[in-house]
Amino acid sequence: MKFTVLLYALLFLVGCAEKTETVDNRLSNTTLSAFPSPTSGISIEVSNVSPLSDNESSKIDEEKQKEIERLQVKESKIPDEFKKIDFKNFSYPFGKLREGTFERVYPESGGETYEFEDVYYVDLVGDPNKEAMVEINEVSCGGSCDGGRDLFYFYLLRNHKLELIGIINTGSTGYGCSLRSFRIENKNIFVEQYGRCQKSDRASGWDHPKFRMADRTKSVYAFDGQKLRRRSVEFESSPEVDVRDGKPEFTGPGY
Repeated sequence: MKFTVLLYALLFLVGCAEKTETVDNRLSNTTLSAFPSPTSGISIEVSNVSPLSDNESSKIDEEKQKEIERLQVKESKIPDEFKKIDFKNFSYPFGKLREGTFERVYPESGGETYEFEDVYYVDLVGDPNKEAMVEINEVSCGGSCDGGRDLFYFYLLRNHKLELIGIINTGSTGYGCSLRSFRIENKNIFVEQYGRCQKSDRASGWDHPKFRMADRTKSVYAFDGQKLRRRSVEFESSPEVDVRDGKPEFTGPGY
């Protein structure tokens, strides 16, 4: 009896060993892709990636070099008095940018997002020093987003103190007065916007489809000794267009 039990036990262990060896052999011939992993939802194929050709590599290097040179030229145009001022980390009337971004979120829904675009140094006052013009994009969202608008903040240094001398707040692409062109010439700023804009950021009439606007508004801004003010405004009739079709045109000193 004991011999029979021992024989069955030996036969059982041999069968297990054979099954284990068979499974091991199957595993060794099976790719890892057959088994799920924590990243099984991500597909990465590296076998189809070919190395860049010499021409492609040289083109990328050339583009990088051009960007470096562009930034160096831009850096050289910063007036000495502004070189220590970081407009990407700076307090504006809407709040403080940190690394070029500021967000305001409302408890109910929506909010505003502000993104630093660029800073230009232009002569609007007529003295030997230049003024800083900071361009910021604002997107406002509630039930939907307004498509964004351009904000321009103008600063001068007076008695070694930075002073805000004016704001040009254009309207959104969704609801009117968005920017069509922006030109600086002879210390004047010429702004063309979509729609009829009695105020710089709001078109008259709200019966138009979103992102579509008829007519134009042409404004001239100039420094009056204390502040930058809207000196003149005229309206021009034109057909309705989709204002998302083109980017604003910027010309003049600083661009």
